[in-house]
Amino acid sequence: MLPFLLVALYGGGVWFSSRKADRLYTGSGKWVVSLLWPYMLATNRQFRQNIRRSLSK
Repeated sequence: MLPFLLVALYGGGVWFSSRKADRLYTGSGKWVVSLLWPYMLATNRQFRQNIRRSLSK
């Protein structure tokens, strides 16, 4: 059950970040950012601020 939940969480993050990255990146750049969202969330302050800002809307 835990692996399914982790895959669902990761997939949801990819979907959410790809929607938001569509404005900033084009083509494969959008998907690179989307697939690396856990790394970006852990290391990039601007990425965290953008996620927080989009969740509050």
